[in-house]
Amino acid sequence: GFAAATFLRGIRYIQIPTTLLAQIDSSVGGKTAINIPGGKNLVGAFKQPSLVICDPDTLKTLPAHILSDGIAEAIKYGMIRDPGLFALLDAHNSDNVLPQADEIIARCVTIKRDIVAKDEFDTGERMLLNFGHTLGHAIERHSEFAYTHGQAVAAGMCMLSARTAAPAVTARLIGCVSNYGLPTDYDAPMQELTALCGHDKKRMGSELSYVVCPAIGQGEIRKASFPDFCRMMEESL
Repeated sequence: GFAAATFLRGIRYIQIPTTLLAQIDSSVGGKTAINIPGGKNLVGAFKQPSLVICDPDTLKTLPAHILSDGIAEAIKYGMIRDPGLFALLDAHNSDNVLPQADEIIARCVTIKRDIVAKDEFDTGERMLLNFGHTLGHAIERHSEFAYTHGQAVAAGMCMLSARTAAPAVTARLIGCVSNYGLPTDYDAPMQELTALCGHDKKRMGSELSYVVCPAIGQGEIRKASFPDFCRMMEESL
């Protein structure tokens, strides 16, 4: 996608995603980017594909941990917008979720499509899609990408929820994440992770945007000064 956005100042391209993560998230919405030493996805462009072809049968070829990577993003969609989707995921696990793939893909793509249609360039409502990502990107980088994107987002959602949501909401999230063998925490000093959050794309000057879910299916965008965000995350639980 990034190559298509830049080659000859832009050419048309088609996405044929073969992982769940790509089918429900990265192939939808037109964000294209590459990582640089300064951070994740910091060089990129908005470039909408001409067509996206999702074949759920490709998911049968994936190792369990790669399938779970995509489930982390599906859980995110349930948390921010669709309690029914969250309940569906919560009722299954890595061993029996594949028969639900058609419904999961359709519901996730519908959520992302509707949000992106209102905010293509990520200046408002589209930030909802970053639940767990500010901390997740920091975890990816701190682990030197030993944590996959889905693993880092899963841990980021749980760690943020523990500091911003009611215990019952966090317990359900942790339970659902655990169903798929995904991590619910990351073993590193929080000060080191918050320092990396300072490089996140959602930081504008001294202010950082982040997403909380007071209830399942109810995502909210909040803003705080970067020092206040760090203090919130670094408080002992």
